[in-house]
Amino acid sequence: YHPQVRPTAPVVGVKLGGNTAIASDWNLFSQLKRVNAASFRGDTRPPNAVIHKARGFYPPNSRTDQYYLENNVYNEFEDYMKRRYQRQLTKQDFLQAISSNVHSDAEKKLLVDYMMWRQICEREAAHIGRMASNECLKGYISTARAIDTSISFGTKYNSQPGWLYVTVVHGGFLVPWGRKALWGTEEGEIAQWGPIPAERIVAFRRLSQFKPIGPVCFRREFRKKEPKAFEYIFKAMSGKLP
Repeated sequence: YHPQVRPTAPVVGVKLGGNTAIASDWNLFSQLKRVNAASFRGDTRPPNAVIHKARGFYPPNSRTDQYYLENNVYNEFEDYMKRRYQRQLTKQDFLQAISSNVHSDAEKKLLVDYMMWRQICEREAAHIGRMASNECLKGYISTARAIDTSISFGTKYNSQPGWLYVTVVHGGFLVPWGRKALWGTEEGEIAQWGPIPAERIVAFRRLSQFKPIGPVCFRREFRKKEPKAFEYIFKAMSGKLP
């Protein structure tokens, strides 16, 4: 018998409403506020890659690219197998088991374990607290009210150049503030369920040395329809607000 463990280990310490391995504190959703807002998001990809090629921001659980599979998904599944079954899993064994060339009984068993793990992860995809703790395979796009938070993510904590974006969030969840609050973080986060399509990315500016540089680019439509929000965000992105 191998007791159940959390499908994805916490990356950020987030206070949860229960100590069960599988999320059980769904009742906390009733305490969260939902908002329509303009918020910030940092990303290392340039506007051409985000707006034109990707057509917006998409949540982790929608990613099917090989890089995400071989790195994020494999790392989380490998850690899960170690924590629950004390089994060592190599990337080669993982990729072989989930390919279409499964032959041995060991590969078939590993494939079943992987499919069961994905089902557990899917069950928690909509859980705000588990998302705040570890975003892997969750269904939200994280945006922030705090520009500093987004600049940190956009530059990978000042390790490389990046980009600061402004997104329009519809029905986003206000993640509680503070590590002592249930499901809380200190990122000023607004979590958008599902994708943020390209047309709701309304501004961007380049980041370097942990600071915005170059011109601030806005959608003309946003500037005309939301003049107050435009003015505030323009000042924030220009360094004119404390």
